[in-house]
Amino acid sequence: MGELQRVAIARAISGERKLIIADEPTGNLDPKTTWEIMKIFKKLEGKKTILIATHNTDVVNSFKKRVIVIKDGRILKDTRKGGYDL
Repeated sequence: MGELQRVAIARAISGERKLIIADEPTGNLDPKTTWEIMKIFKKLEGKKTILIATHNTDVVNSFKKRVIVIKDGRILKDTRKGGYDL
């Protein structure tokens, strides 16, 4: 499963796309591969907009620039980098 996920992520970040929407991009990956994927996303910062939907708060806290917490379809928090830990 992890290999297919990596291929899907590689396809998503290649090319001229300015927006990447990643729904649980690290969901079935081991911790090492999770951080490798997040490093790739981090390198794209400033070049592409990356929207990550995840339940993994460790990923959010290491990568966040802006965090929007949604529960039951309602926005509970909307913040930019700094001053917010999940």
